[in-house]
Order: sequence, then structure tokens, then C-alpha cells
Amino acid sequence: MNDGENEQKPGWPREVWIQKTYEAKAAEFGDDYNADDDDAVLFAMGESRRPLQIDSWAELKIPDGYELVGEDDRGDYDVYRESKRRG
Repeated sequence: MNDGENEQKPGWPREVWIQKTYEAKAAEFGDDYNADDDDAVLFAMGESRRPLQIDSWAELKIPDGYELVGEDDRGDYDVYRESKRRG
């Protein structure tokens, strides 16, 4: 999909990384989860990381319970979403 954005940014298609959110990983620990398990949850989040190949931000579909890993990717994606919201 080419939404015009690809011409503005070199390097498309590209790979972005996602990981399970803190809440999703904590939920997997079940009823026995408590604040002392924070280190285990954070480690498990890192273990859940996986790459996604995308051709544009418009194509990015983040599965429920996942989030973008990289600060730059999150910032760029937020800028894209805000520009779409404003029209």
C-alpha cells in the first residue's frame, strides 16, 4: 500500500518490533501475580518481542495486548495517527 507517506521516508518497507504489554503479560501470570513479580513480568515482556514487516504506517496493525517497542517507532506512529485524525 502506498499512501504517499512512503515517498517521504526512505527505508520502506521496514521492520518494527512489538512486544506484549505489561498488562497482558501480568494477566498471563494469573491470580498468583503480585507486585513482587514485576521483574518476571518485565523479563517475559522482552521474551515476547517479535518483528513485523510493514510498507507504511497505514498498514501497521498492532495485535491486541501488544505495543510498539522502539521509542522512535512509537513517536513516528503517533505523529502519523495525529495527522490522520486532523485530516
